Amino acid sequence: MGGLHMAEQRKGKTGIFIIELKEPYTILECDKQFLSMMHLEIKDIKNHYNRLCNIVFPEDYEDFICSLTAQLKRSNFTSDRVRFEKKSGRIFQILMNGQVFSLKDGREVLQCSCTDISSLETAALVSERALSDLEVFSQSVRCGLSKHICDNSLTLIWANDYYFKLFGYSREEYEELFGESLIPLIAQEDLPLVVNSITTLLEDHEIDITFRIRHKTRNLCWINLVAACLESTENDDFPIANFVLNDVTDLKYAEMKASLEAQKYEIISDISEEIPYEYEIDTDTLTYAKKYENIFGRKSIYRHPLRKFIDAEYVSEDTAKNFSDIFEAAQRGDIIHNAEYKLKNRAGTYEWHYSNYSLIRDEQGHPLRAVGVLRNIDAQKKEQESLLKRAQTDAMTGLLNKTTTENYVSKHLKELQSGAYGVVLLVDIDDFKNINDTFGHLTGDEVIIEIAHTLMRFTFNDGFVGRIGGDEFLVYLPNVLDTTLACEKAEKYASELRRKYPGEDGRPKVTLSIGIAATDISLPYSDLLEHADQAVYQAKLNGKNGYVLYNETLERTKYHNARKDNRSNYDPIIISNVLSLLCENTDTSNCIQKALNYIGDSLNIDRIAIWEYQSDRNFVDKTFEWQSASYPYTDSNTENLSSIQWEEVDTLSITGTYHTANTGSIRLNNFGKGSFYGVKEFIQSKFSYKGSTIGYIGFFNYSEEDVWSNETIETCNLFSKTLHSYLQLNYAEQHL
Repeated sequence: MGGLHMAEQRKGKTGIFIIELKEPYTILECDKQFLSMMHLEIKDIKNHYNRLCNIVFPEDYEDFICSLTAQLKRSNFTSDRVRFEKKSGRIFQILMNGQVFSLKDGREVLQCSCTDISSLETAALVSERALSDLEVFSQSVRCGLSKHICDNSLTLIWANDYYFKLFGYSREEYEELFGESLIPLIAQEDLPLVVNSITTLLEDHEIDITFRIRHKTRNLCWINLVAACLESTENDDFPIANFVLNDVTDLKYAEMKASLEAQKYEIISDISEEIPYEYEIDTDTLTYAKKYENIFGRKSIYRHPLRKFIDAEYVSEDTAKNFSDIFEAAQRGDIIHNAEYKLKNRAGTYEWHYSNYSLIRDEQGHPLRAVGVLRNIDAQKKEQESLLKRAQTDAMTGLLNKTTTENYVSKHLKELQSGAYGVVLLVDIDDFKNINDTFGHLTGDEVIIEIAHTLMRFTFNDGFVGRIGGDEFLVYLPNVLDTTLACEKAEKYASELRRKYPGEDGRPKVTLSIGIAATDISLPYSDLLEHADQAVYQAKLNGKNGYVLYNETLERTKYHNARKDNRSNYDPIIISNVLSLLCENTDTSNCIQKALNYIGDSLNIDRIAIWEYQSDRNFVDKTFEWQSASYPYTDSNTENLSSIQWEEVDTLSITGTYHTANTGSIRLNNFGKGSFYGVKEFIQSKFSYKGSTIGYIGFFNYSEEDVWSNETIETCNLFSKTLHSYLQLNYAEQHL
């Protein structure tokens, strides 16, 4: 397609429309003539006919866009012939003339006059009309339009009225003061930029620069100049260019202010342990503060972050769901959201991080962006995991402890697959007491540890292993097809121990009695364990050093369970349940109170209280308390306990934890004469943060007959450590 020569144009039907110069070339405005030409109504422009592709004949559209793009690279003026398709479906040829200009918001648009040139007799007059329309348009737009010779003076050839308003002068004042030169109006500091850009314009045919000018009344103002080389003069050294100028002073100052705010933002970010971020919902863009790059060794801005983080394995596979929840929550408009997930660090290992955001909405309530922080919590998570592991495992062997084993087996028994068995192997060391008595407890411990390793090695991924007594172990095999595997395991366990401890060279002889019980229905753990116990007993009767598979013919009347005779009330799963309560929700106070209620009920403690320092650091106040139904005193009896001088309390907790069953030996005026208002036994632990004590927890026993067992004391201490770790994490969040 090529341009139609002006002389070929005649008077015809002409319409004007404005399109945005970017895909999909949206029609912003049009006049009545254009609507009439296309047989359209204004509602049609707002609906189906709102894009250029909907009015240009499909066969011409691709060529027309290529021609338009090529012309725009050479100048800001376009002229072309193209076929349009009316609403009725009729195709006709038009001549398009266009003028490029920029809106106040920075968008580039093209005003087009389109004339029906289906009959070439009208071409000349049409061109005249189009040029007239463009002249009217050039005077009406709120930007400076001008034509200059690219010489040392940037000599002005033509300009619209708004060009002179940009500088604060009338057309006459401008000509009188500056003649035809633009150079005197350019700020001296920015003159090199303009001169160098004009040189670039001669080479590249287009420039886009921002510089300061000397305004008549406003001192220095910022001007954006977009220029395109159009044609050469008789002297090829000085071609002619079209200028489009806009006053961007307000925008420039806004950018400078934003830059200063960004600098302050980065400074605050650098001195904080947190990494701020923003998530733009419409563009699906995640932007971290610059410190992210230093910490993680990768870029801080991501389009489509969910896909990129998962594909690049920046977030661990097992926590990817938690990571994706953040973006899904923001997109559906959740006001706040928090999540924990593991991110790959600079060294290539994964560390736990905590993320939370607040949502920002527009005036209509639609979600715009999520603003949040990212914090490394790997140390706290590992401490929690360590505490949980300690609560769930046997300290000597590292196997699951008795209570955890019971919980695991019970859970798996409820989830038995159809046609499969759940199998328990109860492993008992033969004559273990003799081993301890003959070879000493160190050798006995060595045997216990070796048996644990053997059971783990030969069980591998087929099941799990627990230590449920001093010399008793339990192996559980879930969802096996028959008991063959269990019998094979039992033989491997026994033969391996016989090989390692044959009773030679001053070492003990170690054999095992193993009872096997299986079920294909959801049987209670206690029942299945009892069956395995009976099988162990039968193995002992059979001469030990072997295994027996439980069946109904075993004599239950001869069964004696020594394990039951030595059961303890100590239940380590308490700490596991405490951890679950503390992680239940984001309401810290509610979680702590639930944990106190649970530990008090579980251990039959009479009273538990927590005191925390206040801002003056002179007194501690009681912030949490639990009392059993048997607690003998009213609040009035204990009001002194809610305001204890911290210097006196601290003497009880020099080592962190204090326990006494002789409270009469403690002499503190705040507690009364010789005792804590009837307290017979007392445990106290201190809480600290960054080396400073932040509070205490106290456990109280008012019973003269019921003395706490070692297990109860140890459980209280472990609970205190668990709560200490939880408070440290929350205290850190409050003080960041």
